[in-house]
Formats: sequence, C-alpha cells, structure tokens
Amino acid sequence: KKINLKIPEGTDSGKKFRLKGLGMPDGKDGRGDLYVIIKIKTPKKLSQKQKEELAKLSFLKNID
Repeated sequence: KKINLKIPEGTDSGKKFRLKGLGMPDGKDGRGDLYVIIKIKTPKKLSQKQKEELAKLSFLKNID
C-alpha cells in the first residue's frame, strides 16, 4: 500500500513519525502502528556552482 507522508519543513534527522493503524496486523482484526524514522544525508562533494547557490540560500535565510 502506498501512502503519502508530509514531512514538515525543518524536520531533523532522527525524528520519528507514527502512522496509526498502518503497521502489521495485531491479531485482533486490527493493525498496529507503523513508525517512520527520518534520516537526512547531506552531500559531501559539491560543485563550485552548487556551493554558490547554497551560499545564496544561506544569505536569504538571514534577511529579516
């Protein structure tokens, strides 16, 4: 079964989401809960252009 999970902006790696009733059958005509743990990987190698674009985003973040 496919489901869509909306992950809120700013979610940190290691955050756990519980999807109630979408896990394994519990033996009582129901289902347990499914847990999703977020694992965020950051790129280790960036091109010069990618570094420049990231710097632009960082600059925009600090404007208030």
